[in-house]
Amino acid sequence: MSLGSGEWSIVILIGQEKRTSHPKEDERIFTISKSYLHHEMNRGSKVSGVKRIRVHDLRHSHVSLLINMGFTVLAIADRMGHESIDITYRYAHLFPSEQTQMAEQLDIERMEKLNGEKSGQ
Repeated sequence: MSLGSGEWSIVILIGQEKRTSHPKEDERIFTISKSYLHHEMNRGSKVSGVKRIRVHDLRHSHVSLLINMGFTVLAIADRMGHESIDITYRYAHLFPSEQTQMAEQLDIERMEKLNGEKSGQ
């Protein structure tokens, strides 16, 4: 069973709210309280049978999802409200590496050259 769309919307909007909204001192960014969010996290994990995670872990999950979806580090940093992309680069191990693809392509080129030399071309 998945959590309702309300919980997911909160995760998605965290970075946007921080970046685009400047609340007044007496104004709340989110209309729900921290205790309500914790209550819903507990309820959702119990209903779904998954391990309870911290609310902040949702930010990490969201960044991981965006990386997996192919978004750039700059776009993710902007969405999350990171002051510097260096903060976003802490997730560098999750970004797809082109190193393996480059090595494979070089191997193909080398093999084609060797096969061409063997056949006298």
